[in-house]
Amino acid sequence: MRPIDDKLRQICRLFRIPGNLTSWEEIKVGNVNRTYKVTCRQDGGRAKSYIVQRINTYAFRQPVLVMENIDKVTEHIRAKCPDRVALHFHHTADRKNYVSDEDGFWRLFNYVPSVTYNTTENLSVIRSAGEAFGDFQTQLGDFDAILCVHSFSAMMMTKIRRRWGLKIPTYLLTTDYTCWPTSEQCDVDYYFLPSKDQAAAFIRAGHSRLQLIPTGIPVRQAFYQKEDKALVRQRLGLPQSGRVVLLMCGSMGCGPIEGIARALVEKLPKNAMVVAVCGSNQKLYHAMSQIQDPRLRVLGYTKNIPEYMDGADLIVTKPGGLSSTEAANKALPMVFLNTIGACETRNFDYFLARGYALGSSKPEEVVALAVQLASDTQKRQQMSEVLKKAFCVNSAQVIVDRMCKDGAAYRESQMVAAVR
Repeated sequence: MRPIDDKLRQICRLFRIPGNLTSWEEIKVGNVNRTYKVTCRQDGGRAKSYIVQRINTYAFRQPVLVMENIDKVTEHIRAKCPDRVALHFHHTADRKNYVSDEDGFWRLFNYVPSVTYNTTENLSVIRSAGEAFGDFQTQLGDFDAILCVHSFSAMMMTKIRRRWGLKIPTYLLTTDYTCWPTSEQCDVDYYFLPSKDQAAAFIRAGHSRLQLIPTGIPVRQAFYQKEDKALVRQRLGLPQSGRVVLLMCGSMGCGPIEGIARALVEKLPKNAMVVAVCGSNQKLYHAMSQIQDPRLRVLGYTKNIPEYMDGADLIVTKPGGLSSTEAANKALPMVFLNTIGACETRNFDYFLARGYALGSSKPEEVVALAVQLASDTQKRQQMSEVLKKAFCVNSAQVIVDRMCKDGAAYRESQMVAAVR
């Protein structure tokens, strides 16, 4: 990528920001996107500041859809509350609210002077944050349905529903194979579960069985499709013969990936290849890129994870709810490294108990399991068949269909009430 100051000038020009860039600084708060405050000197000497962000497209894998959603929400709020200041994303000459180029995926919006709290014990700050979020949700109160993908947002919606009587169909989507610890504080209409196996825990948390809908965890549509392994390997330049082991540990490349990669290359057969995906962890990527071995391919962020899964014989990864579901829908045998704990330990236990994966919390045991599985064709086929039977539903489509059905019924009831 070109020097960052030149890149920021280019981004400002593409978003048609008047004036010249006079200063910039990186904002270190937050660990997902790269964020910069830029200041431009406009005609008449007036200075105005903006926020430029390079989006982490491994965390947000469909950033165009993310930006389309943001446009819909902010336009809705501006139309509904024209006298209030709403978040404003600038657009390019072709009316896009993003720039996508060889250096990444970028967006730009007006800078709002503010104070950021990483943690606080000040109850007035906590109350103000909750009221601001509640006000934001209330402004969206004429939407047809609300989907919460974290218990925190579901807890906020619970407060809003109880305090203001919001009747919009509201759902909580659980993205780990467990009942989240705070689920008992959530009171929404329905709960989308990873499987029926979590129902008992949700009932113990105080929810009615009638509210529980086992849909599976939704993933990108590419993970519901399967390509021919030989064709994918040819396209990606992977060896046609020999085992291919995909090594991943989340969007931030956590865990002892480098050590595992070195051990796998050493212990696997000579015709095997290890594909290590470092995600957004640039430090890890640069360190691993120094390993001079043709049997190791090191990737940073890549949009081709579905293809690499199709071309691989097995994957070594942490038991994240989404990444494990992606591999499961690809019927790709898994070896888990349990590095983080908490809900991921529940995922780890769930997958191992059902024969969906092998795993350990010790890196050396993970390497041994991966090497053994790579040489055991029958075991891999057995695991793949088990996964095919267990993960055979397009969960994303099931959830969308249910929300559209409930949302249409809600809108019709509102129209009838308005007529009365």
